[in-house]
Amino acid sequence: MDSEPRALVISAYKKVSITHFLVVDEKHTQILAIQYRASQVAFDKIYYKGKKPEVRLGKETHDVNISEIKQWSGTEWSV
Repeated sequence: MDSEPRALVISAYKKVSITHFLVVDEKHTQILAIQYRASQVAFDKIYYKGKKPEVRLGKETHDVNISEIKQWSGTEWSV
């Protein structure tokens, strides 16, 4: 059985905050998975280069906030 590509998996953690996360894959749709009793998870400023990532939530997850998923322009973190 083939597994789908995953950029990030959060499983059974509480009070997680992720800011400025970049997903890069030109060929596959990456997956951001929040699963198995994860709660109070916050994503802020998720960027992607290539195909837009898919967010998947497990049955027992709750209190998940995703504020922004957008195409990366390459200038977000320039100094």
